[in-house]
Amino acid sequence: MPTNNHAVIRYRVLDKCLQKKSEDNTEQQLRKLCSNAISEFDPNYEAAEVSLRTFRLDIAYLKRAATAIDPDVEIISRLGSSRYYYFYSKPGFSIYKNELTSSEVGQFSCAMQLLGRFKGLPEYDGIAELGSKLKKKYGIIASEKAYVEYEHVESVGEEAMPEICNDIINQQPIRILYSPFGKPDVQWIIHPYFLKEYNNRWFLFGYNEEESKISNLALDRIRDIEPVSNSFIPNTFVQFDSYFNNIIGVTVEDKPVVKIVLKATGKRFPYIETKKLHASQKYEDFNDKTISISVIPNKELDALILSFGADLEIISPEWYRDHIKAKACSLYQVYFGGQEDCTPEPNLCDVNQGSTNIF
Repeated sequence: MPTNNHAVIRYRVLDKCLQKKSEDNTEQQLRKLCSNAISEFDPNYEAAEVSLRTFRLDIAYLKRAATAIDPDVEIISRLGSSRYYYFYSKPGFSIYKNELTSSEVGQFSCAMQLLGRFKGLPEYDGIAELGSKLKKKYGIIASEKAYVEYEHVESVGEEAMPEICNDIINQQPIRILYSPFGKPDVQWIIHPYFLKEYNNRWFLFGYNEEESKISNLALDRIRDIEPVSNSFIPNTFVQFDSYFNNIIGVTVEDKPVVKIVLKATGKRFPYIETKKLHASQKYEDFNDKTISISVIPNKELDALILSFGADLEIISPEWYRDHIKAKACSLYQVYFGGQEDCTPEPNLCDVNQGSTNIF
């Protein structure tokens, strides 16, 4: 069954043909070209050809569209050597003014797919409507073909985003019932400023009245939200465009930035070289596969380094090397410490000894 998408395809085929004065633009040929284009887009299209009635309706639509753009433009029907053929009265005229390039069409399609992740957020419906209008104006055909795929379709806490995003936009203080892992529930009044995603979990950053500081709250641990009548406290505390520059993740601690030197194995170095651990990553010795990053150490950095196992070793500073070594020792004890057939070497987990490769 023909669809609105089919109509857009026909309009574009006809519009392209009508731009030149050619006896090839006969009714029969134009109908055939339209049918072929639809079949290419929709393999399930069963109609043998575009009907004469549909063709005439399409020409009538293009006449109205052309006149709306330029009152002096008409669609001429002229008898050729054997049949009537059609063309715009102005050569090169098109109803698709400022037409997007194929590259721009692809970029737009990707952008709309990305925006599709944020359904439910304030203004999304307006953006979606704008996208629909642009698709119609530029003849972009909606299809089921995907251009972008996420590792996870939804991030934890995503369902709370519309309400919180509204509160941020409207500068609405909120009372939050929060359930930290392993601790009793707490109630805080938060002045919401910023939402950030990390490791498939959403976090809210805002001023915490009870603790008089910027708090970082995981959305999936928020049990209840309600607006309060407190006067909104504007964000004069941090610049979120640079707030996360010196960390990995979302945990910002009041500590100095530290230069951390790491050495990678030969097999892992190309991955770390091309996908940097942090924006500050630099070579220390390319031949020796050593790099450095300048960050504030936090639990997210610990987790990232440990995820590389024996493929990434901390060279300095010594205190951070010892910190990770202790975590590696705890991991060893989990897997081997309680086994009868395991006989760890002496001092294996002594942080005062030299490094031992346990992975």
